[in-house]
Amino acid sequence: MLMLETLSENRDLKEKLEKAEEMLRDIKMEDLPSYSLGYKKAILNEKDAWLSQGLIDTAIMMIKEFNLSVEAVAKKLNISIDEIKNHLNKK
Repeated sequence: MLMLETLSENRDLKEKLEKAEEMLRDIKMEDLPSYSLGYKKAILNEKDAWLSQGLIDTAIMMIKEFNLSVEAVAKKLNISIDEIKNHLNKK
């Protein structure tokens, strides 16, 4: 904005700059395509986190209830052994 202000002073663009600034202030962010894309990305990230947590919970349940080894469960569910062990230590 500082550069625009300097340019507006040099070229008598103050009125146009004020109109542009007012227009930018009044934009509804929700209507912008980038807002929608960011929203969709956030939903996908949340879904991935939810699915990942569900997979970890399933792995822990399999280990505890069926007395399976961490290694066997990790291999079947395609999860790292360290990740399962970290969650087992937390519970």
